[in-house]
Amino acid sequence: MEVTTLLSAQLCASDVFFDVGANAGYFSALALTCGVSRVVAFEPDPDTCHVMRRQFEINNWDSSRWRIAELGLSDREGYQDLIRGSDAGESGFGDWPYREVVGQLRVKVNSLDDFCRRAEIQPTVIKIDVEGWEFPVLNGAGKVLSAPETRLIIFEAEIMPTGQIKDDRLSEIFKKNGFKVAHIPRPSGILKATENFCAMREYSRNV
Repeated sequence: MEVTTLLSAQLCASDVFFDVGANAGYFSALALTCGVSRVVAFEPDPDTCHVMRRQFEINNWDSSRWRIAELGLSDREGYQDLIRGSDAGESGFGDWPYREVVGQLRVKVNSLDDFCRRAEIQPTVIKIDVEGWEFPVLNGAGKVLSAPETRLIIFEAEIMPTGQIKDDRLSEIFKKNGFKVAHIPRPSGILKATENFCAMREYSRNV
């Protein structure tokens, strides 16, 4: 709910929205409903991509406004084992203590920088939900993060009991590229093992 509220307030017609770890495409659908110019949804599981594609088609969204990249993001090009969780939203790469593993699948991965270079596209707003794989995604996105067009990044991260982001490397990457990171509190005020955060440039609209 808190991420929906933030994105609904921030997205505008000129935005290019990247949905990293799109799953069935809820936030991609939200962005299209908000009228953004373009959406690129990154999802490595082909079964989930099929569900997302049908959802977009059922809503009759102009196919020129959206693209589903059946691809995992990392800091290199190659192949990686996608660990499937009992809940599709918990699938991802590497070890993740909150995932009930039900299988795995070899999938293609690439860096965000390389994808953007080849596709000749630059995001303005990015959502990242990759179940503990945040650092490889951000580590492969140096050019995207340093580009002035990239103004807002919403991401989920594991936290310490104090509420701070557990992986210090994430905060360091954002600080290096001129972003200020803030917690997006749940309406309940309860802290869970993973929380949502936003990284925003100083010149962007206030949250």
